[in-house]
Amino acid sequence: MQKLTRWLFPLIGIALIIGGIYLVFKPKIDAYFTKQDNEKKIEQYQSEQKKSTSF
Repeated sequence: MQKLTRWLFPLIGIALIIGGIYLVFKPKIDAYFTKQDNEKKIEQYQSEQKKSTSF
């Protein structure tokens, strides 16, 4: 039992640290992908507008 807890507690600690890092950076990651998606949509809209005005 002592060997099990000796291995289990550090693994739980590492999992909690990784989870905390994920929660801290998740909004920044989501904002980055949202910005990329918005830029693609803007470029697509602008190219469609150029095509429609050129005819």
